[in-house]
This record gives sequence, C-alpha cells and structure tokens, in this order.
Amino acid sequence: ALYARGHLVFVDGTSLYYYNSTTGLYTVVGTVTAGAKQFATVNTKLCIWPDKVYLDLTDLTVKPLELVETRAGSFAVVTTPSSTTFTTTGAAFAFAKGDAVKVTGCTAATANNSITAIIRSISADGKTLTFDTAVFVAGTESAVTLSRAIPDMDYICEWNNRLWGCGGGTIYASALGEPQNFNVFDGLSTDSYAVAVGSDGEFTGIAPYSTHLLVTKEHIVHKLYGTKPANYEITPGYWHGIRKGSNKSVAVINGVMY
Repeated sequence: ALYARGHLVFVDGTSLYYYNSTTGLYTVVGTVTAGAKQFATVNTKLCIWPDKVYLDLTDLTVKPLELVETRAGSFAVVTTPSSTTFTTTGAAFAFAKGDAVKVTGCTAATANNSITAIIRSISADGKTLTFDTAVFVAGTESAVTLSRAIPDMDYICEWNNRLWGCGGGTIYASALGEPQNFNVFDGLSTDSYAVAVGSDGEFTGIAPYSTHLLVTKEHIVHKLYGTKPANYEITPGYWHGIRKGSNKSVAVINGVMY
C-alpha cells in the first residue's frame, strides 16, 4: 500500500514505513496486519484500514482507534448530584476526555450493561472517569469492560475533518476531528453521524468531490451535502458508480472526478 502525508507512507508485508527526519531514511514505525490497506488522515491521525489503528504523526507511533479495556478488582460506580464516576484500583484507562464508551460485564448493577456515555473528564492518575449525572446506576463490580467501538466499514475517506466510511448499508462519520469516536451524540455540530440507506447492492467506494461526498454502488451514486449532522442531506442518483474492486482508482483532475 502507498500513501502520502507530508512524506511517503507505505506498507511492506506487515511493516509500516514513514520518513525519519533524524536519519533521513524511511524506517519501520509500526506493525499492521497483512493484506490490502486504505488510508485517510484526520488532523494528525493517519488512519489505517481495516486495522482500525492510526499513525500519530506527532510522535510516529501506531495507536488504536478502537479500544477495549477490561478492569478486574474493585471497580466502583458512584453517582452524585452532578456527575457519575467510574473508579478502578487496576491500571489506568487509556481513554481520552470526550470519548464515547460502552459498558459491559456488570453483574452487580446490570442496568449499566450496554450503556454508551461520553467521558467528561479523567483524573490525573487515569483511574477515575467522570460522566454526566444519572448516566449509570451506582454499584461495585468485580470486573467491567469499557469499549470505544468503531463500526465495520468497507471503504473510508477524510472529508471536512471527519473520517467517513460506508458498510453494511450505512454511511458513517466520526466526530469532528476525532476519527476514534463514532458514538458521540451530544446534539452539537461536532457530533458523530450515521444514516442507513435503502438502495440495492453493495457499497463500492467513497470519495469527496467538490462541495459534497460521493458514496457509490455500481449503479447508484449517493451525494451527501452539508456541513454538520443537523443539515446533512443525501441525494441518490441512478448513475454508473465505481465498479466493485476499483475503489482505489478514484482521482480528481482539473475539477473532474475519474
């Protein structure tokens, strides 16, 4: 796989290469799975698909977009008038403020299972996560799993500082500037986005073009317009789309998409 962001990016086998400014050589900066890759860059995160990881261009390390963490031992859910906190006695969480996480594995307060909530703040030691008030039921668990899930998408691209993708009949967009968050729904212009389309056939590609996004099937092209979830609008057209297997061939030259 070949790509460019500031410098050439390429995959050889399972090795991910990027330019080392100190040595002036291309060096291995991480390991990925074998097989075909897709790339898209949102801010300083160079997303690598279908691995669901990204190369952090600030420190040249590979980090997960999708993150699942299980904590055993004393794990308390405490509800106060103003917030809900999760505190673990185990290792610190690797999540970040603003991440939307799903909770599973609760046995004492089973009502918390499958709830997805947004982390509003994290303690300095990384062991206490604070959420909005009354999000969870209070209790103490022996183990719990928190996950920042990424949808399975067949094709991806970057458009207007979001990671976009399509798969399984649904078009997805990450939160603004956060390709690791597809489940942030705060009613804001920066929210994640998802919409199911009812057209027949499989998706064959996705690409930005001019002022809109094109999401194609072989005989249908979905045009998506707008600047935020509140005004996104999709218009399907029965034109020739990208042939299956040809998604990497898309190119825009002098204002024309080929």
